Amino acid sequence: MREKSIEDYINEMLSMNKRAVMPTQSEPQKPADNNENTGGLTVNVTTLSSLYPVPSAKVQIFLGDIGNKTVIDSDFTDLSGQTKTFILPTPNKDLSETAEADTSLPYARYNVSVNADGYVEQINLNVAVFSGVVSVQNTDLVPLSAAGNDNRPIIVDEMYSYEL
Repeated sequence: MREKSIEDYINEMLSMNKRAVMPTQSEPQKPADNNENTGGLTVNVTTLSSLYPVPSAKVQIFLGDIGNKTVIDSDFTDLSGQTKTFILPTPNKDLSETAEADTSLPYARYNVSVNADGYVEQINLNVAVFSGVVSVQNTDLVPLSAAGNDNRPIIVDEMYSYEL
């Protein structure tokens, strides 16, 4: 007798509750060969301190200012609150492997906008993407009910950190 996989168990439970069967997820994309100077970025969207996934959130990867952005790619989150792996151009991996003082960054910086019904928009600026690596950007959305009358986007600059 074959052992049940987690996916089989979830499909069985969903079927018992007369819900649609969850589609089988395909293997996540890997960045192209390092010589092609690409890296991957996956976005996980949750709420309430990363406890609950936010399905159907619109995620945009963009360059430029918030008011004048150039959208590179976009996707909607799945049932687990995760996007596809975006494959994005990056500087050559060799830049991160040299000790020379170079002014070039060894990674590319992208901006990520996340919108979902019932939540305040969140924008993450300067998300680092390295060649040959799949980076993961976690985004924890704030429900509109918790934001009160302030529904302006929450902007997080990933380039800076502050000590408390």
